[in-house]
Amino acid sequence: MQEALTGRLPALLYKEKVVSTRRPTPSSAADSEHPQGRTLDGNYAGRAYRLYVPSGYRAGSPAPLLVMLHGCTQTPDDFAAGTRMNTYAEQQPCLVLYPQQPRTANRYRCWNWFLSVNQHRDRGEPSLIMGMIWHVLHDFSIDRYRIYIAGISAGGAMAAIMAACYPDVFAAVAICAGIPYQAATTPMGAMQVMKRGSRDPHLQGATLLRAMRQYRRVMPLVLFQGTADEVVSPINADHLLNQWLYANQFQLRNGTTPLDTLSPRPTRIERGHVPGGHAFTEYIYTTERGRMLLKRYLIYGMGHAWPGGDAAGSYTDPYGPDASRLIVDFSWRTHCPVQSRV
Repeated sequence: MQEALTGRLPALLYKEKVVSTRRPTPSSAADSEHPQGRTLDGNYAGRAYRLYVPSGYRAGSPAPLLVMLHGCTQTPDDFAAGTRMNTYAEQQPCLVLYPQQPRTANRYRCWNWFLSVNQHRDRGEPSLIMGMIWHVLHDFSIDRYRIYIAGISAGGAMAAIMAACYPDVFAAVAICAGIPYQAATTPMGAMQVMKRGSRDPHLQGATLLRAMRQYRRVMPLVLFQGTADEVVSPINADHLLNQWLYANQFQLRNGTTPLDTLSPRPTRIERGHVPGGHAFTEYIYTTERGRMLLKRYLIYGMGHAWPGGDAAGSYTDPYGPDASRLIVDFSWRTHCPVQSRV
């Protein structure tokens, strides 16, 4: 992600009109790990995406949808291989949408999370990702109360933006080595945030609430961060947690019935160790009424990577806890309280 900010500014293609859209069609590249499922190609406003449809999917029986946002230099196929998320899609079953960032938008294929145009509802890259989601909702039977989003690095930063701008769509968000919402609005600011973290998380929490507008609600979140990450400083995981903690605390006090509370301190702390791999600490935040809202995994000695991933993909560390399984386990507990409005 760092290199993407040091060159020329990415081309801004956000005002282009939708001249044509292509529905998902069978991909020429077969999914070798899951021949029983289908990998489809789609296109929205000139932006490509891949969609994994598990063998257990049945038209007319609404299934969950998980949106997976890749990091810099990655592709949907690379990200799918590294996270093995299609394996879990077969087990659930669940459809998995992999939007693709083209080099024409960013030469390193990073999502441009650091530009203001991409930090608001129905604008820029968020609107393009939502267009892809709309395609899937139109063509497949999706449970609109169970749409989830996850991402790594630049994709993690964009996942935070999507959850902030569309809280009426996503039931939960998972972020690996990401950045707080609107922590930077320029490439230079992004470089600083990646190395030093963002400003006061409480101010960032207020910014998050404003982004949610009239759709604001409590948002479940799970975070993953390696202590040896030299691309995105681990302080960003602290600031991400505090930003969403602030926003969720506000909503629990003012926006829900019955009222509930969420302590700024974890309800439970558990330590674990992957055999032959990394030790990690799991911080769990549960409301007074027993609702699990936030989880944070701090993985000791892990760099900028997807924990527990497969070496077949880039930016993975097979010696960490299996983030994909943990995301599915966490997300499947949650439902969006309002039906998706897309």
